Amino acid sequence: MMLSQAPLKPDPNTYWVVPGKLLAGEYPGARDSAEACRHLKRFLDAGVRHFIDLTEAGELEPYAGFLTGESGVKTSYERIPIRDVSVPEKPETMVTIIAAINRAIAEDGMTYVHCWGGVGRTGLAVACWLQESGRTSEQALKELAEKWRSCAKSMRKPNSPETDEQVAWVKAWPQSRSTLKSPE
Repeated sequence: MMLSQAPLKPDPNTYWVVPGKLLAGEYPGARDSAEACRHLKRFLDAGVRHFIDLTEAGELEPYAGFLTGESGVKTSYERIPIRDVSVPEKPETMVTIIAAINRAIAEDGMTYVHCWGGVGRTGLAVACWLQESGRTSEQALKELAEKWRSCAKSMRKPNSPETDEQVAWVKAWPQSRSTLKSPE
């Protein structure tokens, strides 16, 4: 019996949430535009077609223009910001993030969700998405911890989500979620 391998990751500071479908990690661009193009090309060459950006406008060099203008492949980009080292201001923001992830996966293209470092906000979103996919908060955090260990950055940043506030938000997500409707 041959075990299937997860696809290669386009960057060592990424990890598979769902191999071949959902990848998570750090900002895929760079300050230098030539380096940003090379880095983003690795993501596109790996099959990533949907980018969900959890950073705030002005936080990093934008890369959406490269995706739409220079890449030569059909991609989507959506920014749903969460303040750095923080949590969403309202639960509806997480509903929007989860809906964006599900929509992108349903469009049959590999999806990449990221923040700046790929640790706090990204881990928060992934753990909440895992809960929406049937895990309890404890199961989601445990599974995320296992997946996070495949990311090179986990040697320096052992925990994702990064802060106690983010972990508490993940644990409270089922209760917060139960009072909300999904976006259309």
